[in-house]
Amino acid sequence: MIIRHTAGSIAAFVGVLLIVPMLTPAFPASIQNVISKFEPTTIGNAMTVVTTHLPRGSAPTFNPWLGLAILSTYAAVALGVGAWRLVRRDA
Repeated sequence: MIIRHTAGSIAAFVGVLLIVPMLTPAFPASIQNVISKFEPTTIGNAMTVVTTHLPRGSAPTFNPWLGLAILSTYAAVALGVGAWRLVRRDA
């Protein structure tokens, strides 16, 4: 609903979930840790990990419940923006 065209939607999906994590290591470590901490794949991985030990050089992640709340917020914001755009554009 946010992006009307299929190609644009697919490009945004690939950009957010695949390209951004690939470009993150190009930034300095201080910025890289902040960006990678909020990526959906990193949060999803942190929600499913059983051990609490972090590999050397990895960014600290959120605990599973906070990660679930953040991912739910991402989904709620996307649905809210999509509904708002649908009402304004197709009314």
